[in-house]
Amino acid sequence: MGSIVINGGTSGSCTLSAVAIAGATVINLPTTTGGSLIASDVTGTVAIGILNATSNAVGSSTAKAGGLTAVTAVAGSLTLGTGGVTIASQVMAAGSVWRISAYGTYAASSSVNVRSFTMSCFWGSSALTAITTGVVLASVAQTSNWKVELEITGSSATAAWCTGILNGNVTTAIATAIPLNYIATAASVTALTTTSTLDFRVGQTGTATAGDIINVHSVIIERIK
Repeated sequence: MGSIVINGGTSGSCTLSAVAIAGATVINLPTTTGGSLIASDVTGTVAIGILNATSNAVGSSTAKAGGLTAVTAVAGSLTLGTGGVTIASQVMAAGSVWRISAYGTYAASSSVNVRSFTMSCFWGSSALTAITTGVVLASVAQTSNWKVELEITGSSATAAWCTGILNGNVTTAIATAIPLNYIATAASVTALTTTSTLDFRVGQTGTATAGDIINVHSVIIERIK
């Protein structure tokens, strides 16, 4: 039996050379780039099909930002401060999805202030849905761990559906205890600018306590769709 010879072509196509198959059935493959197999090319009884060899250029829609090489320390404030990572020139659209993953520590000072640990992503200057813990322990100085995952899904060119989950121990006297889970109240945020930056920020709600330090060890912001 003969063989099919394929010579690499340009733009992801290939050139097919004619070939004879021993026996009653002969198939003459087209010699033109991008040709198709037709009935007149065949002698004998065979199943006729279309033979194509093309490749599709896959353009990635993902964009990533992250990879902190030092701890970003943010003092407690009611104005959320950047966690060290911003991704530029993002375009909001229906069906677009971003995922944000971050972790670090919350170093609480001994303060009687009633405050909670909070975080949110910002689309430009617009705050998206925030996640907030329970009340930080009063008059207790301790450092506890936290980890958060946020998801942003575009519902239109100017609106996004936002959800997330935060694990942390700022409300327990044992910093190494099993983390408590805090769920963002899933909500739609509207009146967004279609093209903007996407930023991860941390801070407080309640009474600002500058003695508390939120340490961001790692942030990854990625567009996955």
